Amino acid sequence: MRLYFICEYRFVRCPDGRIYSPDGVFGPRLFGRYLRIFDRVTVVARVAATSVPCDPALCCESRHVDFLPLPDCRGIGGYLRGRRMLRAHLREALDPGAAYICRVPGELGTMMAAELRRHELPYAVEVVGDPWDVFASGECYGGLRPLIRLRAWWQLRRTVRFASEALYVTGRTLQRRYPSSGRMFGISDVDLPPERIAAAPARYPVGRPVRLLSVGALDRMYKSPDVVLHAVALVGASGTRCSLRWIGGGQHLAAMERYAARLGIADRVRFEGQQPADRVADELRRADLFVLASRTEGLPRALIEAMAAGLPCIGTRVGGIPELLDDEALVAPGDAEALAARIRAFLDDAGLFERQAARNLREASIYAAPRLQRLRDGFLQTVAMNTRH
Repeated sequence: MRLYFICEYRFVRCPDGRIYSPDGVFGPRLFGRYLRIFDRVTVVARVAATSVPCDPALCCESRHVDFLPLPDCRGIGGYLRGRRMLRAHLREALDPGAAYICRVPGELGTMMAAELRRHELPYAVEVVGDPWDVFASGECYGGLRPLIRLRAWWQLRRTVRFASEALYVTGRTLQRRYPSSGRMFGISDVDLPPERIAAAPARYPVGRPVRLLSVGALDRMYKSPDVVLHAVALVGASGTRCSLRWIGGGQHLAAMERYAARLGIADRVRFEGQQPADRVADELRRADLFVLASRTEGLPRALIEAMAAGLPCIGTRVGGIPELLDDEALVAPGDAEALAARIRAFLDDAGLFERQAARNLREASIYAAPRLQRLRDGFLQTVAMNTRH
């Protein structure tokens, strides 16, 4: 049976004519999950051309994985202008004998689900984020934000409600806000291979500057790099020696480098840009404390990987982060002073530091790949059975 997988991720077509995942997040390993149950996966997503050669290991096309490439529309305006053309492309994927998984929130998943409802075809969803938090006050789109926020919330509610199956990356948070009339599964999309789970938790650093690490794309400001930089400056001003490495690239990287310079901490901050998974794992092993100051999240991969590396972590009270961390490791989003105070608390108290490191390593074990794969197989088998009927 063929599975159509509809997602918002932007793939690239490299000079060899093949389609790749530029950062490996939607690479061959991910599609292998679905091929355990389905004979073929057709990915419906945006594809942009690039002149940069790609790592052969990140090529997504194979004998069992192909693509229905869509134009590289960007932003809500781009989708609105290209809506008619996109709908025509999506109709090419309508097949009563195929299964469908729409990864939402996202314009493409929402549009495909609407087309499937019009043709009375079943579909499943993977719910990986919350637009209500994405479009919260102060984030983006100026005076149109309240309307965009309400529209995105309503669209996701409707899309999920009519899904025959709904997989949520959280254990309870997204389920409460976006319930489905179909069968609901809570399964993280982050699965940890054994080699990514540390043998022991991090120890409290003594006699040297503390190494902070944060991971997140800088295409948007959802990960609050400005807040993290401000907090690092406040921690340094209090007399605590620390440095920060930020992994993740995007259009705001240069602006954040300038902001670090204005704060007077450019010598203590390094922006590493987008890095492959192995390099991220290396940085996690070298770090002392992980910080994730997101304004919106589903269940963040970077945070789970940091927990599995045995690091103490500090995060914000958004999305699924409170399902992962203790209350004493949480702060409100957008509050640099609160974040700085929490960082200082961890660095001033060796007991708190090591207790949280050990606790995080224990909690991360539930995201071991074999366990999650069994749960995910159950979800996919249900999708396949409902499609046959």
